[in-house]
Amino acid sequence: MIPHIAQCFNLHIAQYFKKGEVHIAQCWLMSYNKVQYNNEYNKTAYDRLNIQVPKGQKAIIEKHWRAKGDKSLNSYVNDLIAKDMSGGGA
Repeated sequence: MIPHIAQCFNLHIAQYFKKGEVHIAQCWLMSYNKVQYNNEYNKTAYDRLNIQVPKGQKAIIEKHWRAKGDKSLNSYVNDLIAKDMSGGGA
């Protein structure tokens, strides 16, 4: 049901206001939880990997991917994995 909420959000609000049912629209908005929606979507769309690095390495890695122009650590790691798996990595 959560993906349906996101797709129909504007339609439902427009219908509620058109009918003059402002109270229903407000209740519906209050029940919509964006964080919960995002968490549920991420569970179904992505696998999660957790890595550990020695203390102090995180800051060094962050400085490196930022200097290379990557938009996030996740993007940087995914690019490295893709290059390595395609035979382009060292």
